[in-house]
Amino acid sequence: MKKSIKFTESEMRKIVTEVVNEALQEIDGKTHSRVANATKRATQNIQNGIQSTKITSPLSGKEHVIDYDNIIDRAKETEERANASLLKPYVDSRIMFFAVNRLGRTARLIFQPKDIKKLKDGVAILSGSVIYDNNLMNGNIMVDFNRQSVFYTEPQTRYKYTLEPDNRTVKKWNDLLKQLKMSLDNRI
Repeated sequence: MKKSIKFTESEMRKIVTEVVNEALQEIDGKTHSRVANATKRATQNIQNGIQSTKITSPLSGKEHVIDYDNIIDRAKETEERANASLLKPYVDSRIMFFAVNRLGRTARLIFQPKDIKKLKDGVAILSGSVIYDNNLMNGNIMVDFNRQSVFYTEPQTRYKYTLEPDNRTVKKWNDLLKQLKMSLDNRI
């Protein structure tokens, strides 16, 4: 016997929005890895003496030539769009952390992601606006997936502060980490 569940219109919209956003974010994480994969395959083909390939469009039946040098040349622009797409749900977010300063006092760090500087070898480096101990500055947050650690690197001194996510924004942070990890895991 089936049970009926009643939702108000606003509850139903909230549920649908959450499910759709989760599905779209998953697509972004997997899609993000395609740029790196395409350039890697293009490099391998060029090194093996294959400069281009022909494909037939399933819709039109027309043949198209894919030049592997062109794939590599367009990768930077495509990667920038992929980065922006991956970070879009988080750009307006203020993700909070706790850090212990050099004197042992706990300080608050608020991070607003803007760009992905590195996503390779189990490490992600995110750049953006940082408010550290009530001082506004630009900086990088480094995530080492291999060691399960997160650091803030002070730009002037390159000193690293270990970060602990604040429980008030940990869900948003974990969502972003999931996307970055998905992109890393789907690379060839």
